[in-house]
Amino acid sequence: MLAGVTCSSPVACSSAIETRKFDNGSTQILHDDLHWLDVADRVTYKLGVIMHRCRHGKALQYLVDCCTPVTDVVGRQRLRSATRQMMVMPRHRLSTVGRQAFTMQGPMVWNSLPDDLRAQQDYESFRQRLKPGFFSSY
Repeated sequence: MLAGVTCSSPVACSSAIETRKFDNGSTQILHDDLHWLDVADRVTYKLGVIMHRCRHGKALQYLVDCCTPVTDVVGRQRLRSATRQMMVMPRHRLSTVGRQAFTMQGPMVWNSLPDDLRAQQDYESFRQRLKPGFFSSY
């Protein structure tokens, strides 16, 4: 449908494919032809990638410090979640701000990933296997 057209922004794409901003057909084109995720899915995807980098010590140190594997907590080494490479979800006091913090959302996204995806060691193969999971919901 887009025969060789590459778009750098939604505005450029909408003018290239002659659709309006809230046209239902444009979202189908953005997903199928351009392989773009919706904003909420994009945020979840990026959190998953950052958590993978934190898990392997390749993210910024302050982010790595926010991520604690269940295997590192003294009383939890024998739990099933420790063998499934899950992260500890800390408690939060504020129900509005606390849930939105990286320390809460990062482990929540990581723990919601399938076991075989969390076990992926290679960064590129993790990214390639993570993104198609979001397109199955469209």
